[in-house]
Amino acid sequence: MKKLIFISFFIVIYINSGFSQNYSFICGGVTIPDDYPKSTQCEYNSYAFINRYNKVINYIPGNTPVKTIMINFNIMQKDDGSGNFTNSTTDIQRLNNIFNWFSSTYENVASPSDPISGVVSLTDSKIRFELNGIYFYQNTAGWETYNPYTLLNIIENEDPSRLEQLNIFFTEGGSGWAHASLPSINNFDYNSFIVMLGVYNDGNTISDWASAGTLAHEMGHCLDLCHTYLGGGCPNSVADMVIDEEWFDDIFGLPYPGNAPHIAN
Repeated sequence: MKKLIFISFFIVIYINSGFSQNYSFICGGVTIPDDYPKSTQCEYNSYAFINRYNKVINYIPGNTPVKTIMINFNIMQKDDGSGNFTNSTTDIQRLNNIFNWFSSTYENVASPSDPISGVVSLTDSKIRFELNGIYFYQNTAGWETYNPYTLLNIIENEDPSRLEQLNIFFTEGGSGWAHASLPSINNFDYNSFIVMLGVYNDGNTISDWASAGTLAHEMGHCLDLCHTYLGGGCPNSVADMVIDEEWFDDIFGLPYPGNAPHIAN
């Protein structure tokens, strides 16, 4: 639950969908215009990083257009078509409900349960999602795994064009947890993913709603958001968190944990 609160909170302040100031910075000897993306030339001790990319205020969306991310739901069944969601009216409705609950989290951002004085809370992340397709695979190897690369290979063999969207996998390779990839700023051929485990059950509406919340959390990782506590699958030191833009000392302060409302390790 704490993880979900963290991700929900950072969705409010951290989404890189626009910048509120109009500056140009020198980065690696090159002048970087305001609308230019961060590049590998921006070292952590550079003027651009210190004065732009490491400041939360520059990640708050202004009057920028809404960004839309296309996603696929990939349902891994056993070889005989059992063991997971099916292409039935009832199950398709369940999957659409999960998608709608998940996407609304980004469109209607809830106020943080523990607000921090001076932090701007946004009501809209300016990010939208479109469900490109729901695909079913009769593949026991895919049904019983949580390995994302095995799953990506399965859909690539079926239809390589599906790799053009962000792929979300529903498998039975475990239960009660999920995992996702952080994006790569160097390899633009890298395929991001989310693996949802054990979502298919008895069709309990509350469970599906909870799965939508888990999906929203994992999507935060695909958007380059880490957990804000030490040892949470991201940098294990405050110095590394500051370097990787996962601990904003201009909001929380130093030394760690500053005024952060939730801390775990």
